Amino acid sequence: ILGRCHFALVSLSWLERTLANRMLGAPAVTVDDALDRFLEAERLAPGKSRENLVYVAKCYLLKGDSGEAVRYLKKAARTPYRGLYDDQDTIQKELQALLNKHAG
Repeated sequence: ILGRCHFALVSLSWLERTLANRMLGAPAVTVDDALDRFLEAERLAPGKSRENLVYVAKCYLLKGDSGEAVRYLKKAARTPYRGLYDDQDTIQKELQALLNKHAG
């Protein structure tokens, strides 16, 4: 959950982040903070969440590392759906769109 919060914050525009920080006291976070949280979740429960792997890939895309992003997208594609953790349709559509765009 913390990774998603960090990712949501780093996905905001500069103005939105500034307003969130001033009005809500939102912490200043980086894409590396979000990535660290997602990688830690994967380390603790490898292969448990396709969605987590997609978020890892999205962090790498924000960092400009498409090679590492594609590696995690492919890993997510090989990860079996686990209904308890993922919204299968939404994640599958996003995963496929990202693979189509970045994997060639």
